[in-house]
Amino acid sequence: MTTFKTIVNVRHPIIFLRESVHFTIPVVDTWDGIWTTSTCVISNCQGEVDGDAHIALGFGLKQRDSAKLVFDGTIETPSRALVLETTVEELTSFQVLNASTRVRVWTDGSKHSPYIDFELVRSTEPT
Repeated sequence: MTTFKTIVNVRHPIIFLRESVHFTIPVVDTWDGIWTTSTCVISNCQGEVDGDAHIALGFGLKQRDSAKLVFDGTIETPSRALVLETTVEELTSFQVLNASTRVRVWTDGSKHSPYIDFELVRSTEPT
């Protein structure tokens, strides 16, 4: 799979991208809009009362002109798989090649963005 896109009505306005087996969920203790551990990234998004959230996950996602980079880092992926989910449902799982995966998170820059793009960056060599 190279790209997954969905439109969801998110009850609790956060989206998780995490390692599929061995993960630690970040403590959400600030209003930053993005929280991370070495195995998980959580991003705020638009909640159900304000409308649908547009969520994308994949390699080489084309960004909107107005997109703001809110995270650029790595997630440890020893199982070689990532899971994208809300607080109530798994949206998709995604195979990756490496034990560490670079991730960029793009939004409109607001704390409750109507779109979240989780862009995976290809590594040139498997680890």
